[in-house]
Amino acid sequence: MIQPTPTDSLVDPTEHAKIRRKLERHGGVYIYKDGVRVQPYGGPDFDFLDVERRRNLRAATAYYSFRNIMGAVELTSRDNPNLVEKAGREGFREDKAYRQFRSILINFFIQSAADFFRENGKYSEEWTEKRYELQRLDEVRKKREKQSKGKKNRFGEQLENFFKVIDSGQLPKTISDTVAGFEADVLSEINSKKDPKAKALAIGRLEAEAKLHLDQLRKEHAISKPRGVGLNTELRNNWEAYQAEMGRLTNDLVLPAEKTIENIVTTTVKKNKLNLEPGLRLNAAVQKHTKETLSSMKTLRTQTEETLTDLTRTVRDTTKNSFRNVSKVVDEVLAELEAVKGKKQAEFDFSKQREAFETLVADAFEEESEKLRKIYSQLEAVLSSTQSSGSDMVEVTEALEEEVVALRERQEVDFELAQIGMALNTINHEFGKTAGSLRDGLRRMKSWANANPDMKRLYDDMRVNFDHLDSYLALFNPLDRKLQSTAVDIKGSDIFRFVSDLFEKRLKRHNVRLVADEGFKAHTLHGFHADFYPVFVNLIDNAIYWASSARNDAGIIELIEDNGDLCVRDNGRGVSSIDVRNIFELSFTRKPDGRGMGLHISRQALGRLGYELNIDPPTPNSGACFRISKMSQ
Repeated sequence: MIQPTPTDSLVDPTEHAKIRRKLERHGGVYIYKDGVRVQPYGGPDFDFLDVERRRNLRAATAYYSFRNIMGAVELTSRDNPNLVEKAGREGFREDKAYRQFRSILINFFIQSAADFFRENGKYSEEWTEKRYELQRLDEVRKKREKQSKGKKNRFGEQLENFFKVIDSGQLPKTISDTVAGFEADVLSEINSKKDPKAKALAIGRLEAEAKLHLDQLRKEHAISKPRGVGLNTELRNNWEAYQAEMGRLTNDLVLPAEKTIENIVTTTVKKNKLNLEPGLRLNAAVQKHTKETLSSMKTLRTQTEETLTDLTRTVRDTTKNSFRNVSKVVDEVLAELEAVKGKKQAEFDFSKQREAFETLVADAFEEESEKLRKIYSQLEAVLSSTQSSGSDMVEVTEALEEEVVALRERQEVDFELAQIGMALNTINHEFGKTAGSLRDGLRRMKSWANANPDMKRLYDDMRVNFDHLDSYLALFNPLDRKLQSTAVDIKGSDIFRFVSDLFEKRLKRHNVRLVADEGFKAHTLHGFHADFYPVFVNLIDNAIYWASSARNDAGIIELIEDNGDLCVRDNGRGVSSIDVRNIFELSFTRKPDGRGMGLHISRQALGRLGYELNIDPPTPNSGACFRISKMSQ
């Protein structure tokens, strides 16, 4: 038997779903007599105990269903001689013995459901408590997941929008236009007919406006990571890529632009002998920064104090209500005690009455004390985190959630990889046997075909199609490490020839050329074919898709040697900046119907051999370039 819903069960949700699927097909109460199944009892199609009928009439009290139970009643001819099967083996004769037998089973299900699986059942206390606890934890998880999902979705959208701006190349142009516009405005002020003092003030104002514009650009693209939310691998990598890109934006573009603006002002003031003191400029810049800092701190202080006030009021109200509720129950019990003081021993059951009173007080105390314990533990954790420089509860929750998310991702991918590997191994193994039989059959058929012209045409067609199929099977051979006992030298020309043969038809179909330079062909790798060939197969498979789908003209894939590195380069649309860190992660893909495994597996495989697989930094309007290089010792 299994609980109907996963939230009420201790069974893992995945296993619960598997068991439910089996029960939907085979659930029910079967009958075996002398080890042989008695038809048609058992299974969801024959409800001889009216289990489903009672369930349909009143689901609240009829706990059992064929979808959550499976069992059997074992009978013997010696112990149950009165249960006689019909002549056509269509069940028992519906006589008195059968009716008694059926009645016993029906009453068992009715009574056990009432005793064990109802709120006020005789033995249902443990089940009710455990069910309530599981449901409470499930509600907490769902609420947490809902909150986290909303925050993560918004965070992901912000990161994607940022990288769209970065990939468009708008920011560098905007910053350079700001500097150029400022320089033109300063020159215009110098050439104006204003007096020197007015010119100095105007230039100071222009400097402040230009810096403000740069600061606004930086703030527009500033993104804050949501606290207390565990990020999956993709979001975490996007966040790291954002931090790196934002650092580059600040250090390579914004700060140099600010220095350029300051140098323009300094040079202009000095050249034209304007009275714009450096001390005043510095004071104005620092004053602006300090005002913004103090304003932000005041806002945070106000928010913190308001939250503390609300928290204090809520905690105080909760503690008062809890104490009031327990006191009310105690007063009621004391009042009832006064009522029984004058009664004699024979008028009431002492032990039963004592137990009832104590249970009332204990239940009230347990319920209200649990509320206060939760509040106390959380307040204690907050106090501890504020008194020390360690991690707070939010950071701990975030770290644990990220670990759980990572483990789930890894488990799902490992399971899928294992399934794919077993499937491929089975296909290769079984088809290899079949191919051998077909090859032998075609060899024997050839003599008949030579003697029969009509059969010769059929034989030739079968031979061509089989050779084509067999050639694909042969491509598995270099990928099977068991066929190689020792490492060998693998030339780039061998790799080029292998992938050219493998993708020949697909390259023609998608109008993509595959070329290799002399350096690549002459390069030598030492190892097993099964280690290196799959890497190039995967890289070229991806390159064909992107080179053919992103262009109207012919696509091209180049295998080149660059300073000892082997590169696979295409002329597709390239890789976005946001994807550079994620592209080698498990399950990440931008290809429709892609699995997102190939690049990760390739990188892991090369890493074990002492090689690195990386992607060159993306540049606008160019394809992707994947680079295989020897790890530095």
